[in-house]
Parts: sequence; C-alpha cells; structure tokens
Amino acid sequence: VTANSLTTGTALSLSSTSTTGGASGVSKLLDLSRSGANAQLAHTAYGIYSAVTNTNVTSGTNIAGYFSASGATTANYGVQVAAMTGATSTGLDIGNMSGATLNTGVNIGTLGTATTSKGIAIGALSSATSTGLDIGAFTGATLNTGINITSFATGTTSKGIVLGTNSSATATGMDIGALSGATANLGLKIGAISGTGTGTGIDIGAFTNTGATQYGVNIGAFSGTHNGGTTA
Repeated sequence: VTANSLTTGTALSLSSTSTTGGASGVSKLLDLSRSGANAQLAHTAYGIYSAVTNTNVTSGTNIAGYFSASGATTANYGVQVAAMTGATSTGLDIGNMSGATLNTGVNIGTLGTATTSKGIAIGALSSATSTGLDIGAFTGATLNTGINITSFATGTTSKGIVLGTNSSATATGMDIGALSGATANLGLKIGAISGTGTGTGIDIGAFTNTGATQYGVNIGAFSGTHNGGTTA
C-alpha cells in the first residue's frame, strides 16, 4: 500500500462491528504468523515493524504504535506480551533516547478510581540472579534520580517504598553502594515531617532473630574531616 498523497485520514482501515463472537472463543481482526528455521546466520525477523520519522514545521507528534482497549468487564490490555522461552528474553526493549528537551522511558498516566492501582507490577522472579528493577548508570550533568516518588495526597496510609518479607539466608532490606560524590553524599535523606499525628523518620520493627548480634542501624567507618553517625 502506497499513500504518498495522504493528508489526513487513513491509508488502510480494517474494521468490524460484529456482536456475534462465540462464547469463550477468540476472534481476531488481523492475525500475523511467521515461523520456520532460517538457513542463514544473524538474521532478525520482525512480525510487525513500524517507523515514523515525519518532521514538523512547528509542533507535531509522531507515534509509531497506538493501542487502545476498553469496554471488557474482566480485563483490558493495551499491549499483552505472551510468555517467552528464549535464552535471552526481553518483554519491552527501549533503545537509547537522545531528545534535546525531555526523554521518558515509560510514561504512565493517572491511575483512576479503581480499588487497587499499580503503576508497574512485576511478577515472581525465579532466576538464579533476579532483579525486579535494574537502573543503569546515571551521567546527567545537573541532576540524577533513580526513583522519584512525588507527594502522597489523600490516602489513609501512604508508603513510599514497601519491602516485603525477606527470608533469604542473607537478607538485606535496602543495600546502598559506595557514595563518592565530591561535594556531599547522602545514603538516605528524609524530608521534613510535619503531620499533626505521629511522625517517624525510620521505623524498625521488633528483632526476633536468635543471632548473637543484632543491629537496628549499622553505620560503617567515616573517613571525612567531620564525622557524625547521626545528626539532628
């Protein structure tokens, strides 16, 4: 299909208003299937390949793929990635971003009035080495933020980060690597607490382990000019 004279509208359209889908069945408006053993090395096969590189005089938006799903009473998926069994499997691969103003790897809009909302839900990990969220090196000249959690407004109980039960042989709730900033290094920074109720910067539960040594907070050696284990 060639549509070099397209101004607005659609070059190719598939549509259906059928209301007779079979009970517990599946219907597909477009089904693409590709298989077979390639005879040559280092071949890359695509099921769907989309590239949009239009330039704009002043303002405009390019969208390579747009997906919308709504109306189902059980579940609606914008994109569903089936199980993968390859030696190296990636559900979503986002390449380098080099925008001059703003780059966003994943942008999740407002999650509305559902009883439970999850921006990102990661299922059980069973690999020998498992990482729920792996953030690479930051090289920004002005500000680098690994995870930025904005204010919590109306919830009865709000928690920035919740760590579940950890029953490994060696269990660490939060492991912060070496800090080597030239000006200041903060392992954990807690902003002002101003509520009228009870304010707790860090809440550590009861220790019930049977080990000979127990630490609520274990602070290593300091080598700076001015050293303080805690400051208020």
